[in-house]
Amino acid sequence: VLGSCCENVLGYVPVPVGVAGPLLVDGEMIHVPMATTEGCLVASTNRGSRALEKCGVTSRIVADGMTRGPVVRFPNIVRASEAMVWMQNPANFAEMKRSFDETSRFARLTRIHVRIAGRHLFI
Repeated sequence: VLGSCCENVLGYVPVPVGVAGPLLVDGEMIHVPMATTEGCLVASTNRGSRALEKCGVTSRIVADGMTRGPVVRFPNIVRASEAMVWMQNPANFAEMKRSFDETSRFARLTRIHVRIAGRHLFI
């Protein structure tokens, strides 16, 4: 894996860890560790970050979280957003709850939160 799946490796956490940077974040130059087996990802992140930096991009975090539920990858963002809208419709909750509750004597579906990231739907 070393030398073929990740650039600038500095450690290992069952996945190679590379480092992007230094990148200008909030007026400070920092190095960003990235765990990946995707070849060229660290180098692409470096190039993309430098291009954004030249354009004067500002970013904000509007939500920060982690999911332990399923992630569904759709063919495109349109299909993913259609599924998200369907799941967020209160009229469809009863059908999802009935199907879910039938799978266990103990588990009960009480609510569903969905987030979309490109063509991925986090449930």
